[in-house]
Amino acid sequence: MSSLKYVLCCAAAVALAVVALAPARTLTTFAERLEGVALHEVSGFWWGGDAELVLLGSPTGVLSWRFDPLSPFLVELRFDWRLLDADLRLTGSAGVRFGGAADIRASGEVAAATMNPILADYHIRLPGTFQLDGVTVGIDGDQLAVAGTLDWNGGATIYRLSGSVFEVDLPPMVAVLEIDAGEPTLTVYTAADRTRLLIVGLDAEGWLRVGVTKRLTDLAGKPWSGAAADEDVVVSVQERVRPLAARAGA
Repeated sequence: MSSLKYVLCCAAAVALAVVALAPARTLTTFAERLEGVALHEVSGFWWGGDAELVLLGSPTGVLSWRFDPLSPFLVELRFDWRLLDADLRLTGSAGVRFGGAADIRASGEVAAATMNPILADYHIRLPGTFQLDGVTVGIDGDQLAVAGTLDWNGGATIYRLSGSVFEVDLPPMVAVLEIDAGEPTLTVYTAADRTRLLIVGLDAEGWLRVGVTKRLTDLAGKPWSGAAADEDVVVSVQERVRPLAARAGA
């Protein structure tokens, strides 16, 4: 072997070793690009490690990831992951393709208690648990893809309206996550008869729109007084939120 080839082989070997042994804490740089996301107590390597995941300032659980050796390495990097805590148990995979596309897949169980700090801004408190089934979020250029279902087992729900606090016993519900007219949409139905209750959509300008049907007003103990079918939207609200792209680039 010539001296030049020997030097190049040595350099390639060193570079490969550096990449393979890169500590997991190098991933914190990527996590910090997402607003409200942080990784603490990071250990291991980029291809397999553990960290405490912090969302919106609150510890969420221990995140573990492992490189999937069966993934088509020349096409994408794919990792299996799990997120464990007292109130949640999620597993799934995440992949990044060399063209820039990425996706996250998740299944498992999340206690409603983990969502209540966020819902507190809307004066809502939920009991029970959410069961995630095949929830997928994918990004390919400007295209966003979402899919999956969430089941909630219902129970005594507390909410505040016009300064008064109400408690109602809501039935089990199922939510379907999908793309509708180019926008990510979450549609909530009763689990028993699939009557539509709630429609939540997010448009490209960052407007979050919520439509409440007559059936949900009945279940909430505040029946709609006008003429409407059960699945008709009778109350609509909207709120401006920061687009996901802006958060990723923050």
